[in-house]
Amino acid sequence: MSITPVPIVWLIENIIPEGHTLQQLIAITFQHLRELKIEPFSSAQIERYVRSAVQKFENNLFNKISSKLSSETKQSIDDLLTPVDKNNTKKKLEVEDIRISHLKNDPGKSSLNSVFTECARLERIRQLNLNDDPFKDISPKIIKQYHQRIMGDTPKAIHSYKPQLRYAMMAIFRSEEHTSELQ
Repeated sequence: MSITPVPIVWLIENIIPEGHTLQQLIAITFQHLRELKIEPFSSAQIERYVRSAVQKFENNLFNKISSKLSSETKQSIDDLLTPVDKNNTKKKLEVEDIRISHLKNDPGKSSLNSVFTECARLERIRQLNLNDDPFKDISPKIIKQYHQRIMGDTPKAIHSYKPQLRYAMMAIFRSEEHTSELQ
């Protein structure tokens, strides 16, 4: 006789989209099992089920976001992830010179050059042609979690992601990082 696993679908559809941490998800799962009068599994088993549910949720989420991006947007994302040209000695960055590392940097000290650089950064973001539709049904907490995750990654690491993950994470980065600046 096999034991019925923790309702992974319940976690994916009802709990994970709220943006809880792994520890919170585990605690909620234990509580849910108590409410259903099901004897909880070991902590290690519950953690495996929760991690499995999170992975399935992320795969679904990233596929959903990525599928809503145009091929032009995906190409623009790939262009953003190409290495910075170290031979570029221009003081003023042009729009086509902007890479993800430039977008992650703070604007810096106020100067005429920093204003031009910020204008180029914003124009580069506008070229992604990303509308808000991919994020319509996604909790702001979830968007913030993935934004924080991509902010900690290097451009090389982001470029090595599977395509659906790369495009979705870059769309999240663009949306979260620059939404207020674009309005």
